[in-house]
Amino acid sequence: MLSRGVWRALAWLGTAILLVLCYAPTPEVPGPDVPHADKLAHVAAFFAVALAWRLSGLSVRGTLLVGILLILVTEIGQALLPTGRQGDVMDALGDLAGILAALLAAPRLRAWAVRRAAEGPAA
Repeated sequence: MLSRGVWRALAWLGTAILLVLCYAPTPEVPGPDVPHADKLAHVAAFFAVALAWRLSGLSVRGTLLVGILLILVTEIGQALLPTGRQGDVMDALGDLAGILAALLAAPRLRAWAVRRAAEGPAA
C-alpha cells in the first residue's frame, strides 16, 4: 500500500484536478448521448478524491468536511461565475454519493492491502 505521504500528494493533486475540471468549459464528446453520464462522472471524481484524502490519514469527519467544502465551492461557483457551467443539486448529490462510497470503501481497501502485504510477493 502506498504511504500516507503519497496518498496526501495524490489527494492534493486530485483536488486540484477536480477544481480545474469543474470550472473548465464542458467538452463536446462525440458518440451516443448516455443519460446521466455526467452524474456518474461526479460520483467517480469525488469518490477518487475522498478515497485519497481518507487513505492519506485524514479522519472520516475531516474527509467529509473537505468533501462538502468541495461540493459547495464547485456547485456554488458554477452557479455564480461566468464559466458556462451551472450549479446543479443533482450533481451535488452525486458528489456526496461518491464521498460516502469512498468513506465506506477506505477501511476495506486498507484491510485488503494489509492482508496482501502480509502474504508477501505473489509467486
